[in-house]
Amino acid sequence: MRSTLSPSILFPLLCLAAPLQAQATVGTDSDYLQQRAATLNDRIDIAVKEHHLTRKKAAKLHLSVGKVQTEAGHLQTVNGAISRPDADRMNQRLTDVERTMTHQQ
Repeated sequence: MRSTLSPSILFPLLCLAAPLQAQATVGTDSDYLQQRAATLNDRIDIAVKEHHLTRKKAAKLHLSVGKVQTEAGHLQTVNGAISRPDADRMNQRLTDVERTMTHQQ
């Protein structure tokens, strides 16, 4: 009797845990974007201090990164998650900023 009772008890618990795991993955996308943007802002500041990047160009790059941070925070707050296409688009914008920095140095 125990062998038939055990799966019937465990299955609902596993079903309840699955959405929590999915939310953790989505939250990780948001955290990743925010962390990457913050790191990129630090790299921009360092490039300016080391005279590899002009202040005018740095301001434009900071603005681009700030837009990504704002959009990621907004989508996370409003929707509770960032969809994969939105995350990919924002990640591409951060990659474009990195490429611009690389070509400036």
